[in-house]
Amino acid sequence: MPRILTFLERINWRLFSGFLLLGVLSGAFWGGLSVSAAPASSTPNGQHNFLVALVDDAQVDSTALQGLWLAIAQPESGAISWMPLYPEPLDKAGANFNETHGPILINPGDEKAWIGLGPLRQQGVRWDDVVVVDSVGLRTIGDLLGGVPGVTAQAAVEPQMALHEQVRFLRQACTNGAALAIEGSLDEVLQLNNGAIHLRTTLSQFEFITLWDQFSSLNFELACRHPWANWPAATHKTLRKNHVAWAAPLVESPQHGYPTSFSQT
Repeated sequence: MPRILTFLERINWRLFSGFLLLGVLSGAFWGGLSVSAAPASSTPNGQHNFLVALVDDAQVDSTALQGLWLAIAQPESGAISWMPLYPEPLDKAGANFNETHGPILINPGDEKAWIGLGPLRQQGVRWDDVVVVDSVGLRTIGDLLGGVPGVTAQAAVEPQMALHEQVRFLRQACTNGAALAIEGSLDEVLQLNNGAIHLRTTLSQFEFITLWDQFSSLNFELACRHPWANWPAATHKTLRKNHVAWAAPLVESPQHGYPTSFSQT
């Protein structure tokens, strides 16, 4: 009996209670999508592909799609390669969404809707998990990053300006990533999925926090790459005509294979 009492006295009850609460929360579905994703990356090198979507409003059943990116991530090293899927660079071969077009409407809470979406279907893109953020959520994340400007251009009306603003956001987010290491940042991001939904994901809350911890261990010093940046020479000329300065870095495309899409339990 004395040994049991000694053991109980040594337990960090606050930490233990936290793990219990986290276990309960991660057992419930988090993110508002109808199917939760299986944990862990399916590739030996730890690569995990995220479909990152920007929409007008993540709370409604039909909203305008403003951006789609494939984020090829290796969380252990902090390396992320960003590939634009929508809007597309102006001179990308075979592109259908690089000039003015009708708006693309999507139900952000229906994972099957992403699978059949035109820009994804035509490019044969595959992914492991989905992260959807709306304009309010993006503005909140931008504030956490120290005031990174949001995205205002409509993808269907000004696709190249929308792409430019999204590239600007990503580049500054990668540069200012250390701001997310500040205590309380995770709580503010989690609040985007609580009550008024401004962020949805196929990741469970436990998986999301685990991913956050991996990047946090690196102080959010992310090695972002834009291997597509050798495409938009014509895009640069168009932006210069509009008096927009943009010089994306030229980086060779990594030879990544894409794992299966939508891991389902």
